[in-house]
Amino acid sequence: RYTALQLAQYASMLANGGKRMQPQFVNEIRGTDGSIIQGFEPKVLNTISFPQKYWDEIYKGMSQVKVEGFEGVNYTFLRKTGTSEQDAGDRKKVENAVLIAFAPAEDPVLAVAVIVPDGGFGGWGAAPIARQIFDAYDAETGRLSGKK
Repeated sequence: RYTALQLAQYASMLANGGKRMQPQFVNEIRGTDGSIIQGFEPKVLNTISFPQKYWDEIYKGMSQVKVEGFEGVNYTFLRKTGTSEQDAGDRKKVENAVLIAFAPAEDPVLAVAVIVPDGGFGGWGAAPIARQIFDAYDAETGRLSGKK
């Protein structure tokens, strides 16, 4: 019953060690002349505190989740897959592929959530889409692989 945005917010909270951030879609609004009309600052909504050993256990578990489509990546990532079930009309227990992930694992800069309605298991239905998101981001910024 969570939206992709809520799941991405959750993945981000895991990535940064407990800070739940307010969703923010832009860093700034610029005028036609390039001047900044309005800037936006990140806002922490709340913080979850666990002993470091708990965070380490979460990250260890996320590093061991099997996914399809990430063969040969040149960055580290942590992930969690899932399959949500829902009744859709006459169809009972439609399986929706779900995945949350962030990268690079050591110093995350990107968190994603993918939901594929009727996509089956998250490890193979949503993971290849997440890979494409990570790769597109890395191609543009180089911040996952350290190449730019």
